[in-house]
Amino acid sequence: MIALITGVVLSALIFAWKKSRRISAEITEEEGHKTYILTGPLFFGAVSHFKDIFQPVTDPQNVSIEFKACRVYDYSALEAIGAVSEKYNEQGKKIKLKHLSTECQALLNKAGNFIEVDENEDPHYYIAH
Repeated sequence: MIALITGVVLSALIFAWKKSRRISAEITEEEGHKTYILTGPLFFGAVSHFKDIFQPVTDPQNVSIEFKACRVYDYSALEAIGAVSEKYNEQGKKIKLKHLSTECQALLNKAGNFIEVDENEDPHYYIAH
């Protein structure tokens, strides 16, 4: 029984580790505006890699993060989005989040006025509780 439980736990950890490396970003920049186009799942296992993608200190004044090909799965991911947004705010930069679900938008609205959420064509899915 212990071997079975250990195997299941190890398999789950290995799965989470592999999935955490699937989040990536295509980066475009033009005339003082930088866009990060994310792909892959954003969940507790990918939070560290997600945060490493962004460069708030060297990025231009206006930044967009596109979530159309990236799904936010849990509250750890929302906290990571808030933390990245806060870093841009500390640098005095404007960040715009595009294509987040309605539930994500509602939770991130608590973050304050420094985040602009684009509600056009946003998906409808729910965060795991």
